[in-house]
Amino acid sequence: MSGPRGEKPGCRCGEHIDLSPPAGNPGLREPVLALLLREKVGDGRRVHEVDGLGLFLHDCAVETVLGQAAFRFRDESHDVAELVLVGLLTGAWQELEGRVARGLGLEAERAGQVPIGELERALAEFRYERGLIAATEMQRWLAEHRFGVADLEGVLRREWLEARSAGVVCSPGPADRVAAVIRAEAICGGTLARCAGELRAWHAGLDAMVEMGSGESWEWLPSAHASEVAELVSVALADIPSRLSTLGAVELGRRAARLLPLKAGYERFCATAVSEQSVVARIDDRRLEWTVVKGRELSFALEGAALETRLRVVHDGDTLAGVAEEVGVELVRRELEVGSAPKELGGVLLAARSGDLVGPWLEGEHWRVLELDTRLAPEASVDDRAWTRARGELLVELIERFAAGRGGVLAAL
Repeated sequence: MSGPRGEKPGCRCGEHIDLSPPAGNPGLREPVLALLLREKVGDGRRVHEVDGLGLFLHDCAVETVLGQAAFRFRDESHDVAELVLVGLLTGAWQELEGRVARGLGLEAERAGQVPIGELERALAEFRYERGLIAATEMQRWLAEHRFGVADLEGVLRREWLEARSAGVVCSPGPADRVAAVIRAEAICGGTLARCAGELRAWHAGLDAMVEMGSGESWEWLPSAHASEVAELVSVALADIPSRLSTLGAVELGRRAARLLPLKAGYERFCATAVSEQSVVARIDDRRLEWTVVKGRELSFALEGAALETRLRVVHDGDTLAGVAEEVGVELVRRELEVGSAPKELGGVLLAARSGDLVGPWLEGEHWRVLELDTRLAPEASVDDRAWTRARGELLVELIERFAAGRGGVLAAL
């Protein structure tokens, strides 16, 4: 039954829009709707609902959810404002704001250069990455996060423009425009989720120090210095896109005084929790996986060409450089870690000697052959990269051990 002027029941935008998906292809409903919405709100009006599908433009300022409970660890709850403060402390939030401002600048100058097909592909990838295959699943996700396809389309359009505009100079979008879209950007790009993960690590690190028998107790956790609290509050009050200033200096101070000791305790955990002996043992355990082979590589679109190259080098005495010159393929330097190589190559790489030809193997869309120059195994006494990597692995394992079952996300981030 139609409403006034032919509107469908539930349509509140003032005029009827045909939302039926193309025949035989219901998966195109969302991008088609995004295009329709863009045409209907070109004058800046906000559409709050279209046929009850939840495909609408929301206020995507983070201010709308600052007080919402977002993360819990044990019996301690943190709101979205605290996640933003975590981002300000780590630099993640400032990085997001800079990226969004640049994206808005590019969008203002080049929005018309984004092909419709590219946006549809980006939306399809977004859905599949998150398992939002059915239209109802996409609608539910949008409702949970309180924004619609038109908002998501803006995020994807700016992302597409940024990826193809390296080195392009543009005027960044103003802070108030950044504020209007930053919640959608922070959710779709994972910034809020990463801030929650950081806060989870801070809590777990403190639990680890107390429970690992190190003699620590919660009493050692210091109060935040007044100067540190004041500095963080000052940064938060001056940050226009986050709208943290709407909470006021007192509320921000309370949150800062809560977060700063957690961060300091976590930094102490990272500095003391892993022993040198543990790092040396981990490097020994990973010696084969972390061994790196270096050499020169040719890659081909066809397996036959790679096989012929192998035959010419191994059996006919040709050089790889000679084959490369003859067929017009660039010979490139390559480093390959044994643990990251295809399984069938692991043993071959470890057994090969300098000058041996390895391959062909399929990697990505190309068949590759590698002439080995050197093979380097990690050494704890001289390999700073292996030391840092081993120590990082051990810290992550401790964090996961002491975070398991103790915390969780309370809001759609």
